[in-house]
Amino acid sequence: MTRAGLVRVLFCIWILTFWSAFAAAYLAEPTGDGFVRGLNRIQLFLQMHAAAALLGVVIWGLGRPLDGRSWSGRLSRIPLICAGALIAVFAGLFLYLLASSRA
Repeated sequence: MTRAGLVRVLFCIWILTFWSAFAAAYLAEPTGDGFVRGLNRIQLFLQMHAAAALLGVVIWGLGRPLDGRSWSGRLSRIPLICAGALIAVFAGLFLYLLASSRA
């Protein structure tokens, strides 16, 4: 299998991993009592996205030697862009909640 074909196959696996994290966190039953009830959903969400991010790093590494204007070269950048956007959203939410709690 060529490098471009491997990037495409791993990208399809990454899409399944990335989007199933949202579905699994939504469909999971909340466990625990009191304040910690439902934290298992967040843990599951973050674990699955960590797996997707590791897969994204592998895809990016395989796609680096490819031409940036090719289809596979462009696909190899998407997972890390999505992981960076997700981290930025969590950081922004954290900073917003920190600022609003001090007001």
